[in-house]
Amino acid sequence: HHEERQAGNLKKHVDVKEPGVSNKEIREELAKAIDEAEKQLEELNLVNLQYQEKIILWRRRHETGFGDKQGDVTMNPHKYLNTLAHVHQIGLELQQTKERYSKMTAELEKNLKEKKRKCNEIK
Repeated sequence: HHEERQAGNLKKHVDVKEPGVSNKEIREELAKAIDEAEKQLEELNLVNLQYQEKIILWRRRHETGFGDKQGDVTMNPHKYLNTLAHVHQIGLELQQTKERYSKMTAELEKNLKEKKRKCNEIK
């Protein structure tokens, strides 16, 4: 859209179909159109900077990890996903630990039964 608007500005300033328009006049009109486009670009860059500053301030407010006035803790999406992945990893580790201890318990019970059997044989 920006290029279309610039093309429209050029057509507005320079109508090459007009008879009797010299190259000098066309150059002057083009220079004027370029100056206006540069001014417009500067204005848009300033607006862009203002929005960037607003975004930075907004991010600082919302990414601190502190909640609202009621004391609720809020997280940004990235931190939430990291925490969720960490909780999932801890769950997996807990399951593996339970399985390992279950195997150890079964092994110890087996050894205990074997030793009891041997004790009974000795008696």
